[in-house]
Amino acid sequence: MLSRRLFASSLLVALTVAPRAAVADFNGAPLDDLKRAESFFRDDKYDLATYWYYRGHYRMTAHLAARPATPAKEGADALWEFDRETGDLLRKIAYGNIQKLLRVIDRVLAEATRQDDAFTPKAQHPAAHAKALAELKETRDRIWKDRARIRADRERSGLVNER
Repeated sequence: MLSRRLFASSLLVALTVAPRAAVADFNGAPLDDLKRAESFFRDDKYDLATYWYYRGHYRMTAHLAARPATPAKEGADALWEFDRETGDLLRKIAYGNIQKLLRVIDRVLAEATRQDDAFTPKAQHPAAHAKALAELKETRDRIWKDRARIRADRERSGLVNER
């Protein structure tokens, strides 16, 4: 679990990670967020790609929890395909700076907590959003807990670690 001090300091910095012009309200479909992540990734804008990736992942988790009958090509299969084609490489880049990655995830958590999602409204699907928030928090906490192992694994694989 992140300490309060680390969470507070990372939250303050997280609010400045992605430029405001690149951030919109939680409108549109979750797949739109993942497409935006892919576009930023192709343009070598990895910080923005990471933000949109985790935001899209949060929203897709809530969407699929709220609507389990979603056709696979619009839900789980689309998410898997994105992860296979772009997500794996994006995570390899993002895990090179764990502090920055945690700030991005904290930002997505803060926005998800304070904003509604027009595609999967919180009032209609509170349990789905609770599940998505819990999963993203678990991911953040696991990254923090495993940070030394992640860095060591990256070094053994010849990948760069920042800071």
